[in-house]
Amino acid sequence: MIEEAKKKDGDDSINYRYTIRGTASQLQIKSAELFLPDYDIIRGDRSTESDASRHGGVLVAVKKTIKSEEISVAELPLSVQSSLRVTKLIGLEPFYIAVLYNPPAGSKYRISIEDLQKLFRFLEETCCKRLLLSGDFNMPHTNWSTYDSANDYENQIASLLFDMNLKQYIDFNTTKKSCLDLVLCNEDSIINDTTLCGNLSRFSDHFPITINVSINSKVSENSSTRYFSYCNCDFDALNEAIIANPFKPYCYSNVDVNTNLWYEWIFKLIEIHVPVRTKNRQLLPPWTSAETSHHMNKIKTERRKLQKKGLCTSEKLKKLTEECNQLQINDRVEYEQKLFASRHKGRIYKYLKSLKKDSLPPVIKSENLKREASTDLEKANLFNNYFATVVTDDGYEYFEPSEQHNFGENDILITEDLIKTELKSLNISKSRGQDSIPPLLFKRCGGSIAMSLKNLFCNIKRLRKFPSAWKSGIVSPIYKDGDKKEVSNYRPAWYVDVQKCFLLTSAFECAPLVQVHSTAHNEMPSMNSSGGSADTCPLLRA
Repeated sequence: MIEEAKKKDGDDSINYRYTIRGTASQLQIKSAELFLPDYDIIRGDRSTESDASRHGGVLVAVKKTIKSEEISVAELPLSVQSSLRVTKLIGLEPFYIAVLYNPPAGSKYRISIEDLQKLFRFLEETCCKRLLLSGDFNMPHTNWSTYDSANDYENQIASLLFDMNLKQYIDFNTTKKSCLDLVLCNEDSIINDTTLCGNLSRFSDHFPITINVSINSKVSENSSTRYFSYCNCDFDALNEAIIANPFKPYCYSNVDVNTNLWYEWIFKLIEIHVPVRTKNRQLLPPWTSAETSHHMNKIKTERRKLQKKGLCTSEKLKKLTEECNQLQINDRVEYEQKLFASRHKGRIYKYLKSLKKDSLPPVIKSENLKREASTDLEKANLFNNYFATVVTDDGYEYFEPSEQHNFGENDILITEDLIKTELKSLNISKSRGQDSIPPLLFKRCGGSIAMSLKNLFCNIKRLRKFPSAWKSGIVSPIYKDGDKKEVSNYRPAWYVDVQKCFLLTSAFECAPLVQVHSTAHNEMPSMNSSGGSADTCPLLRA
């Protein structure tokens, strides 16, 4: 049962009280017989040939005052569909509550490890930000302080949960003899406390448990480990959604508000139609297979377990490392054989170039500034300071308003056809900008998204102001020649958003805008050595 809890004075968070309780599996109770008229009932019942061995299903009751929606689990295996229900609570930030029932050992309905892997992968992709997973897992032999179990089946499940960064919060028996009901969450700040809230009854041998939850507006940093996989996007469905839900902003008088509304509109559609993936796979070399990636995760899990026990290594870790090294060698050989057999010059040159690509040296220095840097933040600040000294106002011609340059509304023509033509000619291999939307999306959705961009650009032209969000970008240090430790041998490269690039090069190439060319220095975030943004420095003008 999910209901709202009382707020403390001055508390801006949303508080929920979540109660779980197991019931006798033989009971066949209709939703109307629960006498919960103020709750929305979401349930999954296992349908078997034997009622005595049904092992039940799951049921979630959400207070009707809480805005929520059920997440479909139809894509999961049949063994999981009746044992899992996922509810999305809609508040300051989405909060997902998943309830799972896994029959006890010996039952023919116990969920297999393969199906559980698919289930957890589904939860990772669907409920990436805030997830609370609870229910009767029937894992009495697991030590949740170390995520270890003498039972091989339970040990594999514990490792999968550990890899998902799910912390287990129940540290007491939920039945007379053992802990079967679990509460797991991927964000530590959500769970306030978990307590027993009653006694056993003739309908259940499980104690009822209350979990007090608090949701703040700030998104967990763990969410940054996810990204949108645009390559796996259903662009046909996305195009239909853009046409069915056109961009209709409520504000045209403020260019910044108008631009932010456009981003909110497009990202809302992207979240629905573009799958979410973990960055772990994205950061691996291209030849890494799924099996090797799984071995790498096993090694990470084993190392974390050893750290909790205060150990450095084990025979299992050594064996896993040796197996993983051999798998990586085999993967690379197979990848190179397929690549060179394809005789695709572009891919081959790209691969060979990536082999020569080196990261920044451990220590960089500046002879002019008399400074050295070793950490990522120090390197970023040093590059910022150097780039700020070499990028000056010299050579820039700024447009000042005058009578002879009094442009009318029709002096700069921005048409839907012009935008469609430009989007079709985009090179999808180019890097994305600060908004993280790749050229691939604009090219594949050019026909449907062109009208919204036209409205956005025309409003910018009408107001003669450049959006503040487009006055910044990601700057990466590119090595040219000489000593790699010297910052003066690097040049800044600016990653520009597609819309900004179009606005500056195509739509306004026939005439300058007063406000565009009279903006002050922009704060340009520089890239640190690991690819993340750091401090800001004035680099370029819009």
